[in-house]
Amino acid sequence: MLSHLHPALSQLPPSIRGVLDLFTGFALVYALRCLSTAFSRWRLIRSHSGEPPVLHLRDVPGPNPPSWLWGSEWEMYNSDPGQKYLEWYDRFGRIVKFKGVLGSSFLSLADPSAIQYILGHQHCYEFPKPDGERQFFLTLLGKGLIWAEGEAHLRQRRILSPGFSQEALRALSPIFIDSANKTAQAWNTILESASGDNAVIDVQRWANHISLDTIGLAGFAYDFQTLDPSKAQHPLARTLDGLTDSSGTHSFSAFLVHAFLWAFPAILRIPSKRQQALARSRQMLGKITDQVWEETKQVGQDSQDTGGKSIMELLLRAERPGAANTLSQQEIAAEMMTLIFAGYETTATVIAWALHELALNPTHQDALRDEVSALGSEPTFDELHSGLPFLDAVINETLRIHPVVLQVHREASQDSLVPLTPPPKSSYQQSRGLSPDRSAHLFIPRGTIILFPVNVMQTAEDVWGPDAHTWNPRRWADIERKEAGEKRKDWRRELLVFSTGARGCIGRRFSVLEMKAVLATLVRQFVFSPAEEIEPLLSFVVRPRVKGAHKSSLPLTVRKVVL
Repeated sequence: MLSHLHPALSQLPPSIRGVLDLFTGFALVYALRCLSTAFSRWRLIRSHSGEPPVLHLRDVPGPNPPSWLWGSEWEMYNSDPGQKYLEWYDRFGRIVKFKGVLGSSFLSLADPSAIQYILGHQHCYEFPKPDGERQFFLTLLGKGLIWAEGEAHLRQRRILSPGFSQEALRALSPIFIDSANKTAQAWNTILESASGDNAVIDVQRWANHISLDTIGLAGFAYDFQTLDPSKAQHPLARTLDGLTDSSGTHSFSAFLVHAFLWAFPAILRIPSKRQQALARSRQMLGKITDQVWEETKQVGQDSQDTGGKSIMELLLRAERPGAANTLSQQEIAAEMMTLIFAGYETTATVIAWALHELALNPTHQDALRDEVSALGSEPTFDELHSGLPFLDAVINETLRIHPVVLQVHREASQDSLVPLTPPPKSSYQQSRGLSPDRSAHLFIPRGTIILFPVNVMQTAEDVWGPDAHTWNPRRWADIERKEAGEKRKDWRRELLVFSTGARGCIGRRFSVLEMKAVLATLVRQFVFSPAEEIEPLLSFVVRPRVKGAHKSSLPLTVRKVVL
C-alpha cells in the first residue's frame, strides 16, 4: 500500500512494509470512523437548525480541576457528602462539567427537562448505567435487576413487578407492623432494665435488623431472627454490617477504587483489600441466599395470601421450564441478593434519618404521635397507604433532605440532543447562549458519563422555597394545596432518590410502606431526643454516624410515652 505513495518506501524490507501497511490501514479506518462520527453529529445538530440553540460540552462551565491527576475527585472525597455539587450549582448553574482522574470528564445535570428526557420511559435505555457502576454491582450482587440493561432488564422487571403491586403489599403489611412491634418489645425490655426512665439506643442498628427481617419474611418467607435478642446475630447481618462499615472507611485505597472506577472499571479485578472484602461479601451473600432458596423451595407455598404474587412465588414460577418469562439459577440468586441488599441499605437508613429529624424537632414529633395515636389501634394497610397525611409528609421530607443516594449515574450510548429548561433570569448560563425566554438543547456525545445530583435537585430554592435546606414536613401540605389550586402536578418536585421512569426503583412502594409502619408503631410508643452530634457518612448510601466516628450508628435517647 505504502509503496504506491512514495517509491523509496518500496525499498524497505517486506516485514517493515507489512507493519507500515497494517498501521496505515488502521489509521485509515480510524480516520473514516472519525469522519463518519463528525458527519453524524453535524447532521444531528443540523436537524435542529432554526429551532432553539444547541449548547456544546465545550461551552459548559465548571470548576478548574485542583489536580491534573485526580481532577476534582480528591476534593470531593474529602468534603461532606454532596457538598461540592451544591457549591457548583450555586456558582455555575444547573449544568456543570468537572474533571475526574487523568482528565476524564463528567457532566452534572440538575436540569429538570434533561432529567425527564434521560430517565423517562422513551429514552432511558439509550442512557444505561456506566460500565464502572455495572461492574461493581456484578462483582457484589451478580446479574440481577440493578445490573441488567435493555431486554434483560425489561424481562426481569416483568417477572418481579407483581410482587410489589398494591395487592401484594396489602397482604404483606402485617409483617411490617409485626417487625416494628418486635422492636418495640425489645426496647421496652431495655428501658425496664435501665436505671432511669430512658436509655440510649442505637436506632440505626435496630433499623438494619427491622429491614433485614422484613425483607426475609415478606420476600422469601424466611426469618433471619435478628430482632430476637435471645438469638445469635445472623451471619448475613454481620456480613452486611461489615460491608457497610468497610465501604464507609475513609482511606486512600478506598478513594483509589472510587476515583478510578468510572474511567477504569477493571480496577475491581485488581487484588486489594477492597476487592477481597467485596469477594467475601459476595460469597457469603451467595451462600446464605442459596440456603434461603432451598429451604423456601421445600415449603413450595406462600406463607402469605398474596394471590400468588409474593416475590418467592414469582421466583419459583420463573424457574419452571416452559414459563413465559424465565430466570436462570444464576439470575434468581442475583435477584435475591439484590432485593436483600437494596432493602437493607435504603429502607433502614431512611428510618434512621427520620427518627433523627424527629428527635431534633419535638414539635413535629408530637404532631406525628398525635396523628398515629388518634387511630386507636394499629394502622391498617389503607391507613398507612393514604390515611396519615403527616406521616406521608415526614417520610417525603426525610427522603428529600436526606437522600440516601446522592447521585444517579448514566452514560450516553449514542450522540444525543437533550432538551433543557430555560434558565432563571440572572443565571450564569445566560452567558453561554441560553435565554430565560427560550428552551435549548444540550449536545451530549456518546460515552459521556452523566450524573444527576439528587441533593441539588431536592434542595433547589426555586422549586422548594427559601427554606429548602431545612427539614420541614409541613411544606408538603402547602405543596398539595398549591398543586390542587393549579390543577397540575409540578414534576420538578419528583423525589429522585428512587430514580424515575422505567428504571425507577421497583421496591419503592414496598420500602415506603415499611417506613410508614415502623415510624407509626415506634413514635406512638416512644419519645426520641438527641444523644450525640450526628453527621453524614458516605458508604453505599448516606448513613448517619456520630461526628468523628468511623462506623455508622445513630444513638438516640429513648423513653416511653407517658399517657
